[in-house]
Amino acid sequence: MPGFDIRDRDGKGSLSIAFDGTDEWPVVLSGPGLTARHRVYAYRPHGGFDRMFKEMAAAWRGWEGEKVWRSLEGELRLVCTHDGLGRVTIVVGLQMDFPAEWSAEVTLLVEPWQLDALAKAAADFLDDDAPFGS
Repeated sequence: MPGFDIRDRDGKGSLSIAFDGTDEWPVVLSGPGLTARHRVYAYRPHGGFDRMFKEMAAAWRGWEGEKVWRSLEGELRLVCTHDGLGRVTIVVGLQMDFPAEWSAEVTLLVEPWQLDALAKAAADFLDDDAPFGS
């Protein structure tokens, strides 16, 4: 199953999104003492977070404010910031239903030099020409 993964630079957390050929992506969010799993409604190629990662990679030295992406029904949220000193923070929120029956949030720290690889991985994941289930 193709996927998109973000790993915290200190190994303290991760986000894994899989594609299994449907419009619901299996998502696993992990952090210290936490593992949350949920199927998130989204679809390729319109997931959209590839554009956000491309913009962040182009502005790897820093940007103002937050870059935010949400899944179609809001179950998955990525809020990305750069402190201007070489630290990129991605706060990942995962929730079941709206209003949330439960929610989880993990902060992932990544290095600016990782943004190019994340942008490519996001583009590959959301590529509508990619074969289903490959």
